Amino acid sequence: MSTNKENIQNVALKLFLEKGYNVGINEIIEKANTSKGAFYHHYKSKEQLFVETIERFFFSCLDEFESIKTLNLPYEEKILKFVEEVFVPFKNIEKQLSKDKAVNFMSIFSEYPKKKVLLKNSKAFYKRFFDLLDHILITAVKEKAIRKDIDVHIISLHLVLLIDGAIGDSLLLFKNFEETEKKCLQAVKQLLYLLE
Repeated sequence: MSTNKENIQNVALKLFLEKGYNVGINEIIEKANTSKGAFYHHYKSKEQLFVETIERFFFSCLDEFESIKTLNLPYEEKILKFVEEVFVPFKNIEKQLSKDKAVNFMSIFSEYPKKKVLLKNSKAFYKRFFDLLDHILITAVKEKAIRKDIDVHIISLHLVLLIDGAIGDSLLLFKNFEETEKKCLQAVKQLLYLLE
């Protein structure tokens, strides 16, 4: 990716987080210190910029999740590693934003249903979340690390909702994503303790 294209995406992400999708192309161009010609060389529309920005910052970490399956670790550590990986993009984004700006991820996520590509990718993202957690928990049941009467699909759902809830409420409950991750990991540990 060219430096100018990356710069436009970096600026666009900040503006989308601060102002939502309604931020204008002219403001993105001005803040990115670029020209309309350069913008339209890389993107045919704001929607394309939005989709590619979300892809880069939120969905590019999927491969990291797959490698967790092959780690030679107890199931609890694999799940905790998974939670840590989920928080990586959020912590990376938070580092790029000025400290006085709210990290309003809901303003971005609310646009997903309106953008078919993002909705499709978001569903695929969550399916991979569930598949990975199911795999780890099914293996743990087979290895007798957790009780066999556990419904692994329900536990996977609990875990995803717990993580989503922590991310969604981070603005209200926690100071930053480091703190959000710490509290989420504590809650996940408590949930996993109940499975044994």
